[in-house]
Amino acid sequence: DSICQLAFQMANWRFKREFVGSYEPSSTAAFKFGRTETIRPCTKETTACSIAFDKENPAKLDEMSELLRACSKKHNKLTREAAMGQGFDRHLFALKFLNGKLNGAPLPIFEDPGYAKLNYIVLSTATLTSPALEVAGSLQWCLTVLVSVTLCLMTGLLLKLLIILHIMMGLSLLRS
Repeated sequence: DSICQLAFQMANWRFKREFVGSYEPSSTAAFKFGRTETIRPCTKETTACSIAFDKENPAKLDEMSELLRACSKKHNKLTREAAMGQGFDRHLFALKFLNGKLNGAPLPIFEDPGYAKLNYIVLSTATLTSPALEVAGSLQWCLTVLVSVTLCLMTGLLLKLLIILHIMMGLSLLRS
């Protein structure tokens, strides 16, 4: 999952030269009435990794390896937190909703341009479970770009990342 999310961030960086608001759902079904929480896959770690892997500014292999590990570690942490209801999106949504019902006047945080930017989602990803979309084993992904275009894809960049990860995992096993 973390490699797929990184690939989406890298692809957006390469095509648009920007990092944008991103969304990945996480199930909170472990809780009674649990639905979803938001994982924000665009992090400082994915930003640094995307720039380092760029053709115009290639990093050395050991730096790339460390950046990949940092991205995976951060994404896994965010995923665990979201699954345990420790994300911030649903909490802010509930605060805004309840404040509107009880107070009427919006809190300053909800009028802040930063809050508006945070909620302008450009990349939205979700796991798909369809045999028709099965690629590379069980990796089934759909990338939704919120300009009314949905792309279900396995990009060349993603395949390269998977190959690099496979090689790195093999090398780390050999060192053990």
